[in-house]
Amino acid sequence: MKKSVSNTRRNVWVKFTASVFVATFLLYPVTSTALVILQYHHVSDITPAITSTSPALFSEHMQTIKKMNYSVLSLDEVQKMIRQKTVLPDKAVLITFDDSYSSVFTQAFPILKQKQFPFTLFANTKALDQKIKGFLNWEQVRIMSAHGASIANHSVSHSHLARKLTPDNELLWRSLTLREIDDAENRIREETGHHYKVFSYPYGEYNIELQALLEQQGYLAMGQHSGAVGFGQLTDIPRYPMGGEYGNLRDFKTKLVSRPLPFKAITVRSDDGKVLKDGLLPAELATPIVEFSLDNPALIQSLRCFVSQQGASHKDTVSASLVRFKAKKPLTSGRTRFNCSAPSDEPNRFYWYSIPFIKRNIDGTWPSEN
Repeated sequence: MKKSVSNTRRNVWVKFTASVFVATFLLYPVTSTALVILQYHHVSDITPAITSTSPALFSEHMQTIKKMNYSVLSLDEVQKMIRQKTVLPDKAVLITFDDSYSSVFTQAFPILKQKQFPFTLFANTKALDQKIKGFLNWEQVRIMSAHGASIANHSVSHSHLARKLTPDNELLWRSLTLREIDDAENRIREETGHHYKVFSYPYGEYNIELQALLEQQGYLAMGQHSGAVGFGQLTDIPRYPMGGEYGNLRDFKTKLVSRPLPFKAITVRSDDGKVLKDGLLPAELATPIVEFSLDNPALIQSLRCFVSQQGASHKDTVSASLVRFKAKKPLTSGRTRFNCSAPSDEPNRFYWYSIPFIKRNIDGTWPSEN
């Protein structure tokens, strides 16, 4: 995974090539930018804990945003800022929900409506069309839309789009994936009139081909990897997942004031040092290496990375501008993240950056997981 900054306006945004694993460019000073996107699923006490936020805690989150005088932005405002490359505001937040669960209407919506907070629902349209129990219906979606909700694309069937089940047939994969994206966009437009062309990856999973496809179709895209939003992100926009332990109030406040990590370049390598083109890892790759190039020697010293289900990674400070991190143990199959952070130059604020990976089972199959 290799990143470099171009001096030409034409190449300000991330470009896709066969040898590049795309992530964020930060091309301008980030001293006061801290746009943060929050991601919720269920707002409930009785749904799976890992993807749930209790109504009481959700209410505390919203009250904290209000007490801290944060601006709550609409999806339309955020996507225009990103597309037009305007300076991202400090103390600003976008509230999002994935998966079209009914608790968004019954539990979250009354709180958001009372506070007059705009929010975004990323809808997987098949669940709404089939009126599946536990999910929203289109009437509820239209009611929320009339009171400040933006409705955007989360695919038709919420499938693992990045996990190619037809790896030897690129045209078939592209056709099936485009249908998932286009059909959902059309249904949302038919039912609500909304047409933002902003996509949320099901399960937060993406690879370079899926990113390229979305960019070609004119979409922005959001994942489920942590971090504040930096400049140059089109199809790997970070959001903070709020489900389970990740949404406790202390951590919520820390994430709300976080800032994007100001790196020059990131490279991801295999165990033998080869540059990887993608976050979709080969089954045989045990411990990828993440390499940061930074201008700030103090940041090199303070930066730490933590690996999902492992804790702190190994750290190797190569020079005053280069540092490497490596998992201490082989990554498990499925989804894994390197979450990297460091104190910023403002008190009680942290730089934050997350790198998502997906890995097959050793026999080449995909793990069964939600």
